[in-house]
Amino acid sequence: MFTDPADAKGFTLKIPVYILTSHKTFSAAEDFAYGMQSIHRAQTVGEASGGGAHPIQNSPIGYGMVLTVPFMRAYNPYTHKDWESVGVIPDVHCAADSALEVALSKIYQQDIANSDNPEDKVRYKWLDDRIMAKEIIVPSQTLQKYVGTYGEHFRLFVKDNRLYCTDLHMNNFTFQLHPVSTETFYSGPENELKITMIKSRKGVYSTLDALWSVGHEDVMEKNN
Repeated sequence: MFTDPADAKGFTLKIPVYILTSHKTFSAAEDFAYGMQSIHRAQTVGEASGGGAHPIQNSPIGYGMVLTVPFMRAYNPYTHKDWESVGVIPDVHCAADSALEVALSKIYQQDIANSDNPEDKVRYKWLDDRIMAKEIIVPSQTLQKYVGTYGEHFRLFVKDNRLYCTDLHMNNFTFQLHPVSTETFYSGPENELKITMIKSRKGVYSTLDALWSVGHEDVMEKNN
């Protein structure tokens, strides 16, 4: 329920802390989130929690009935109240199933603001864009428009209604591309690559723009 700085022997962590919450966050989990929030040691991200601050006790009263009565209450010395019935109100409101992505995005944005290294800024921006991008379904007939070899580096093909890329410079290493729009795709974590298909003036997709998370960019023309 509390920590003693004397027991830490000078060891403290000052890194940012984010706590993810949902309407299912309850009781002791709320106590931790509320306490960390009240001393501004963490930001809560997600939904308001369940609102269970008062421990209860069940007492049989006969005839198969049980009386449930709170016998304690939480008290925060900073807010002078607790989270009973209202829950822990998040600092950043979002759907619970998006809380992780939203928290990571805030971390990347803070890293961009704090970094003096241009290469690091590019990488954090790439990661932020990637984490917030949602995969969609692209019709197979649209994916077929991208099939071909681009420069001497990539060969795109469709298999089972999915777009794949073979890296000709990496011993024909093949990986799946995940669409976040009809023209923009991300690889998996194995090579952290963003591919954007570019249409020519004739309305044909003839160019591929590849951007790696490290900041390297390569524009390739379609050979066939």
